[in-house]
Amino acid sequence: AMAGESDSTALLAWLAARRAIVENAGEILAALDRTVQQHQPKTAGFLLRGLTMIGAPRVRLLELGACAGLNLILDRYRWFGLGWEWGDKDSPVRLAAVGPQPPNLEIVERAGCDLQPRDPGDPKHAMILHSFIPPEHDALRWDLDDAIELAAKVGVKVARSPAGRWLRDNLVPPEERGTYTVIWHSSFWPYLTEDERNEIETTLTAAAGSMPLARVAYESIDFRSNPRLTVTIYS
Repeated sequence: AMAGESDSTALLAWLAARRAIVENAGEILAALDRTVQQHQPKTAGFLLRGLTMIGAPRVRLLELGACAGLNLILDRYRWFGLGWEWGDKDSPVRLAAVGPQPPNLEIVERAGCDLQPRDPGDPKHAMILHSFIPPEHDALRWDLDDAIELAAKVGVKVARSPAGRWLRDNLVPPEERGTYTVIWHSSFWPYLTEDERNEIETTLTAAAGSMPLARVAYESIDFRSNPRLTVTIYS
């Protein structure tokens, strides 16, 4: 009897799934063309560690592949490390961190680009970001919900643009002296062609003589390897 009940439940589930597929075929086909966007706020912990290594008190933060901009507001989160706390003490986003205590730093400007930017204030876009998190990972979904809600309140805007062109247009000397420009990206580099990577490297190298500049990246060499944090000082 138990086996029969199990078979019946599976059949009902399949019938419901088939009906959803048939009735929403257009949306499902469009969704299959979406690039994976695993936009988890905890990833900003690697950016925080990179900023700690750089040690600049004033930072202009530019992100390539920024998605919904959740990494751009890392200073609006509350981070908890071993014996230290950092960030907005009243933040609804509360995350664990590793490494030494970050310095006092101010993000004076923040901006980002993406080929498919997500608006944190749009419920449909929030649902798309949820779709890339496995259903059993409750804590990741809760953190994402809190970060999306906060980003919507902050008013984060991400430009729709190829990274190379956007970086070339926006990587100009900052208005205020003493500001360190940091380029940040994560889960982004393997998606680029060799020409696109060379374009970004050329732009960074050319800008190095006109401003304090660094790049913080949390990337895999390819899709089969684990990501690693790298900090490159250009000037």
